[in-house]
Amino acid sequence: MNLKKLVLSSLIAIIMPISAFSESRTALDEAPLGLQLDDIFTPTEMQNNSAKVYRNGNGTDVVIITDDGGQQGGLWSTEAMKLDLSQDFHASMKIYFDDVGSNSADGAAFVMHSDPKGLSAFSFDGGQTLGVYGYKSDSNPERGAVQNSFAIEFDTYRNDSGENQFDNVDGLGDNHVASSYPGLSSSYERVGSPKRNKIYHDKYSESINLEKGALSNGKWHDFSFNYSAETHEFTYIFDGIERQLYDGLDTSVFGTNSVYWGFTGSTGKKESKQAVIFENIPGLVDAKVTEQVLNKKNESLLETEVTEGETVSYQTDIAYIKGKQSWRNLKVTSSGNQQVTPIAESINILLPDGSKYTPKENPFTEEGNLNLDLTGVELSDPNQHIQISYDAVIKKGNEAKTRVLDSIQVAGSNNTIKSQEIGYWSIPTKYEFVFDEVADISTEITGKLLNTGDFEQVDLQLSNAYLSDGNQINSKAEFDPATQLFKLVLEEGVHLLAEEELVAQLTVDNEVIPITKTQVVDKMPPTAEGREVYMSINEDFPSSSKFVRNLMDTNKHLQPEDFNYEFNTNLNEIDVSKAGEHPIELTVADKAGNKSEMIHSTLKILEANKQLESKKQLELKSKDLIQKTTIEKNEFLLKQLAATAWEINAEAEKIDLTEQIIIQNSDEITENPGEYTIKLAVPNKNLYREVPLIVTDGELKLEVDEFPEMDAQIVSRSKKYSFPTTTKFSITDERVTESGRKVSVSQSGFTIPKGYTGSQQALNYLSLEMNNQESASIASQGSKEIVLNDVDSDLYFSFIVKKGANNYLSKNDKYSNEITWTMMKDNTLQLSKLNVTTPLKK
Repeated sequence: MNLKKLVLSSLIAIIMPISAFSESRTALDEAPLGLQLDDIFTPTEMQNNSAKVYRNGNGTDVVIITDDGGQQGGLWSTEAMKLDLSQDFHASMKIYFDDVGSNSADGAAFVMHSDPKGLSAFSFDGGQTLGVYGYKSDSNPERGAVQNSFAIEFDTYRNDSGENQFDNVDGLGDNHVASSYPGLSSSYERVGSPKRNKIYHDKYSESINLEKGALSNGKWHDFSFNYSAETHEFTYIFDGIERQLYDGLDTSVFGTNSVYWGFTGSTGKKESKQAVIFENIPGLVDAKVTEQVLNKKNESLLETEVTEGETVSYQTDIAYIKGKQSWRNLKVTSSGNQQVTPIAESINILLPDGSKYTPKENPFTEEGNLNLDLTGVELSDPNQHIQISYDAVIKKGNEAKTRVLDSIQVAGSNNTIKSQEIGYWSIPTKYEFVFDEVADISTEITGKLLNTGDFEQVDLQLSNAYLSDGNQINSKAEFDPATQLFKLVLEEGVHLLAEEELVAQLTVDNEVIPITKTQVVDKMPPTAEGREVYMSINEDFPSSSKFVRNLMDTNKHLQPEDFNYEFNTNLNEIDVSKAGEHPIELTVADKAGNKSEMIHSTLKILEANKQLESKKQLELKSKDLIQKTTIEKNEFLLKQLAATAWEINAEAEKIDLTEQIIIQNSDEITENPGEYTIKLAVPNKNLYREVPLIVTDGELKLEVDEFPEMDAQIVSRSKKYSFPTTTKFSITDERVTESGRKVSVSQSGFTIPKGYTGSQQALNYLSLEMNNQESASIASQGSKEIVLNDVDSDLYFSFIVKKGANNYLSKNDKYSNEITWTMMKDNTLQLSKLNVTTPLKK
């Protein structure tokens, strides 16, 4: 058999039942569509080449590089299909690395070369070479590599131990995609002892680092590359990850513009089934596919809006430009997003010779995508065209403006080309309601019906948004058919809440139209009241929101901290080290910037942030405490102390704690006279105060009215004279812990007042008598103990002149006397004195 060509028609004797690939047969049969490779590639000319081709049921040729352990496989382009480095080129393919996860090894490589060995170029130094790299231990490793080559490796096993050090690179992924020039010594570095060779994976482009098993995940991986002949720029993309050679492709490595290209791969102890399918091969077929969508006037609808239900026309042009082969066995498919319904009978297919092609079956799938089989149709001459057109109706039912997309793929046996994706917008048909601006200051809600059709009955139900009275809107709006305007008048004094969502449900001739929503605009300023704000000295100012109360806004979603507080008072000028009051002016603005009127508050700076206050000391009588219960006693003491307590809470309020004041030692305080300490406390606020208390018994005192001046005349030697008035006295006894008293009365004796005349001998003949009772007579300079039981009594005195006094009395003599009452209790004197002046006339 001639192995220089993979002739994949009737000569596919090299495509065997693939027994070693049997468990992955499904992956090959269900592989994505690819090209047939007749006369394009040939196996590498070497013994035991594991590379072979399998044509699956879809007509796709799958290149199997390895399918077991200990294998080496490769294939190169035929002489006719070499790459021309003087021309731009692009290629795309899909690569499969088995479904064994981390048990895969070693990998494959895409290779371009001009090795003198030609179709027999291959590297044989173990699995890690991937069939392209040099020797693992030779001091000149490049000698064992494919010469004059550039490679992109797909490594499924990291070699960084023992004799195999190719991948001993910091940061390199266990699976990786990397580029290098295997035939250059500069691509290697000698490491370790004994010396082994490693490869510079990031020298020419950044490597793509993947986790272990990422390549061998049972999926077909996208791989493509692009080359610019003018700039030598070379870019490759693997599964959407793009890398570019730092300095472009070094074409001097090849020594020629005509290079072989293909794949090599190898496995070691671990098996790995590795395969490639080709989607686009450089120079094989150069073609272009364009698609457009038109309206009835043949005007392009790209990026325009089209009303649903309308009919549009899709037109596709397939043009053959040039190539090394004819483009044959074409299958035309579209991949839209199922927003149109094609009209099958409208399809028109015009072949290059001008004839019409009639499909044997419905050329559209159930989803509405084109699926046209043009087997037997070939394009081979430059500028040959196939033109396809059909009509489609834009589907209805979308609630909103919807993107409509489509693209065309033409897959032949030797090339697959896609058109650019086209798109336009589908908009709902007939009716739409739009709100005018709805604000919280609005007294009515208005809007307009935008219609593209006739109608008989229209209803608009407004709902969802909350009103200031706490209810939700649930009302029908009035409709004026002439102007197509809707209006709902709100009740007087009721307004909408800001940032609420207002919903309009439109019903036209019993057809419910997708709802319209709008948000209520916030235009109403907030309101707030001033308040007294408390803080203690040397503390930070309370937060701005604490300077107002009853903050109200139509936006109920806002919290106090969401507002902006602007102070007209400069807080920095307030001395917080001193207690005092300060007027504060400020305004409040909501999130929409609506500002309140000026708010007037008061900042009160106190000496402390909490305090327990009362009188500094207390004096009580025993009678105030006797026979009181503990509760009564506590209430009485707290009232007498005028005890109060307060604290500044987190809201900068002064909170009265007076009701929480307790007396901790009330049982120790009794009616017995003495000194006590009242212990006040608000325990849960850690407030304590001690107040001295003095308890005394009730008062005992004697009170006597002022005694009038005595005026008497001596008319005989011995006569008793009575004064013409009485004197009242009273005893006050408020004692509760003591009892008993004694009252006595005494006179100091008569004297001659200074400046008056009188006889000293006459003094011995004068005395006083109480209430005309001789038993109560008090001699001059004498005293008398008496018992006074009445609280309020009358007492009067008589003036007694004893016998013999007349001999010493003279006209105009004047005498005076001092009377003293004495109250006794527990050896303690309480005195009440009455001075009596007695002018006597002879």
